[in-house]
Amino acid sequence: MGHQDVSSLLQQTSKELALGDHSLSLQDLEIDLLEDSPLSEVHQWMNDAWHWWQQASPEERKFIALVKALVIAADLAGSALPRSGFSAVDWVKEVLSRTCSKGNMERLAIQRLKGRTLRFFQSAVANSPSRVTLVRAGCGTGKTTAAYLWASRHEGRKLFFCYPTTGTATEGYADYVLPDNVEAALIHSRSEVDLEDLRGAPDYEGDFQTRLEALVSWDVPLIVCTVDTVLGLVQNNRRGLFSFPAIANGAFVFDEVHAYDDRMFGSLLRFLDAFRGVPVLLMTASLPKERFEMLKKLTAGLGEPLGEIEGPSELETIARYELRPGSLEDVWTRIHQLLTQGGKILWVTNTVDRAVAFFQEACRRGFKPVEVYHSRYRYCDRMAKHCAVIEGFHYNTEPILAITTQVCEVSLDLSADLLVTDLAPVPSLIQRLGRLNRYVTPEASAEPKTAIVLEPGSALPYDEQEIAAARRWLDTVCDRPVSQADLAQAFLRSCSSREAQGEVSSAWLDGGPFSTTAPLREPGATIPVIRYEDKEAAQANRKQVVRLSIPMLLGPVAKEVESWPRLGVARVAPQGRIEYSEEWGAAWQK
Repeated sequence: MGHQDVSSLLQQTSKELALGDHSLSLQDLEIDLLEDSPLSEVHQWMNDAWHWWQQASPEERKFIALVKALVIAADLAGSALPRSGFSAVDWVKEVLSRTCSKGNMERLAIQRLKGRTLRFFQSAVANSPSRVTLVRAGCGTGKTTAAYLWASRHEGRKLFFCYPTTGTATEGYADYVLPDNVEAALIHSRSEVDLEDLRGAPDYEGDFQTRLEALVSWDVPLIVCTVDTVLGLVQNNRRGLFSFPAIANGAFVFDEVHAYDDRMFGSLLRFLDAFRGVPVLLMTASLPKERFEMLKKLTAGLGEPLGEIEGPSELETIARYELRPGSLEDVWTRIHQLLTQGGKILWVTNTVDRAVAFFQEACRRGFKPVEVYHSRYRYCDRMAKHCAVIEGFHYNTEPILAITTQVCEVSLDLSADLLVTDLAPVPSLIQRLGRLNRYVTPEASAEPKTAIVLEPGSALPYDEQEIAAARRWLDTVCDRPVSQADLAQAFLRSCSSREAQGEVSSAWLDGGPFSTTAPLREPGATIPVIRYEDKEAAQANRKQVVRLSIPMLLGPVAKEVESWPRLGVARVAPQGRIEYSEEWGAAWQK
């Protein structure tokens, strides 16, 4: 560590920090490998470092985390850029200076308004004086447009627009950013595949891929991403660490925060506490009371109030739904009637197996057209299914029956004439209802539309307590016209408060001298798998691993999967182990 380059760097850092007589220095640690215990000095150094860490103040700990992130970022820039022929110093200065402009953000919002007048609610979001603002508003109220207007007030920063899933991030990019000329990036684990499909330009892929490999989150003003890109930093995940120089000068929109599991929400709280001074907009249709109180407690502890903005009453008080319990025969009868009349129907189940079974029954009954859409496809086929559903509701005057799972719950801008849904936790039901009669406004009124709620037979993948709470909630809102506001108020009245979760540990902030990774999300019950029949294509091209992987339930193969060969992040299933159809998806072959 006493190398001339390191010494020069430390001297420059001491000068920049005005440390004076307390300038930084490091000495070489020499290890004699011929000694009986050659690593004893290293062990002693680690013990000393850990002892110092235990005594360090909270601010010193944050400073150590900052230094670790910067060292990793500097190493990445220094090692990656020479291969591209760039000067690392010049490139870093140039790309980190590319930030959002007021004009570009306003243009993104205005193009979405399509000539409509800005609502008071949207102006309130845009002009929120609070550093951390919570927006609670129903689906279809214009939250995203308001968010880009909010971002226009924070020019000089990079904007991270964070969605909970890869699908919703892609949809947000396609809806707002892709039609415009704003320089932006879509970043998530499958974005290479999505951008190729969205752009449709064969000469674009190489250009984007070059920027992606050269730290794409650094070099664009607007980053549309999954929440993992930002909050992954809290758990030392690679994508978050590599994005740190951009994150450090960011403004952040976290959409659909109700969809975060406890671990991810806890990581969000750690992020808000660590990044004091950065503007943050949190958006949701509903938020449990205990999480709201945690946000208020955190911001109060930082000496700043939590900004709170409720949705537009003129939209949220419209009686647009009528919920009622029903049976399967009721559902099939109503679907037949509505398809004959040219209607658009969305059916949301709690499991893939139920979605596939209902799809097959709809086909047996001769209903057309029918689409089934869930997560258990090869990713390339899932994107095609996603597009087919969107086009069926948006760009096609023909009737459609779409049978889906939870994949439709967030950030999908579509409107059904009839919703059929399994009973599910209340926040999930509110999200599903956001896809029914979505475009009603005071200026374009319509009669309430029906939502039929089915008993799923099993609480899975949820727990019995959540389903019991949903039954109580349903009893208070069914068999009468209700609005988004009615649904939210009934949720607050009927849900029993959970005990507030404890602080989530952060591998980045709490690790001290050690740097391990930790999961951002709670462990899932699926694993990425590639069919044996697709192995050769996946081996030929790394991108095909993403295209051809299928998220499969772990349980049925838990005892055998460890023996399957790896291909990137996926396991390769034995030949014939997965039954697959591009139409209805994948299932384990028994």
